[in-house]
Amino acid sequence: MFQKIIVFLIVTAVQVSHAADFKIPQKFQDKAFKKPFSSEIYFSKNSVHSKKYVNEKAAEWEACHQPKKSLVFSHYLRGSLQDFLAGGAFLTNLQEMDRKKLLESKVLRQPWSGDYWAYARGIIGARYRDEKFRRLADWKVRFDYVVANPLAAVVQQGSDSIQKLSPSEKYDLLVGDMDSTLTRGMWEEGKRYYDVNGDVEGWMGICHGWAPAAIMEERPTKS
Repeated sequence: MFQKIIVFLIVTAVQVSHAADFKIPQKFQDKAFKKPFSSEIYFSKNSVHSKKYVNEKAAEWEACHQPKKSLVFSHYLRGSLQDFLAGGAFLTNLQEMDRKKLLESKVLRQPWSGDYWAYARGIIGARYRDEKFRRLADWKVRFDYVVANPLAAVVQQGSDSIQKLSPSEKYDLLVGDMDSTLTRGMWEEGKRYYDVNGDVEGWMGICHGWAPAAIMEERPTKS
């Protein structure tokens, strides 16, 4: 469960990063790093090979940008959204809701609260279980602390110290990437703002990552 949520946040965090800045390392199925996981793509192989996926992408874009409509869903999005609805009721306007006297409702799965993984703390590169890290303020001070205590050095300190690593560092460790590629990418996001403004706003984060996770995944039972 925890791993699924972390992967969800990793995917979201990667989406806000520039592909040219870093590359996510390949994940492997075995401990010897010989059998890689197969990748999954949204479009079929035939669609990609025939270039039909270009038109499919265009159709999705058009469906999301039609004028004078407050709520427009493509067939794909509509099917996904209905998975969350009880009884298949799909309402698209306030008048219909009023006729059915739907003045209140209750979700089947109660969303859970969580952190928005601030850029100023390194996004999912934040060592939130490290007491020394939590005391620090300002992106630069936190970044310098991580640089001074890199992944390889922390691993040498034993399991207690490893538990204090950030989610991205644990992912880097899981895939055998001691260069901390994903973690460096997380801190790079804040660095781009710090280099320009000399500061990273505290409100900036990936709430658009943990919010869907809080709706779609079961409530975590452990920190």
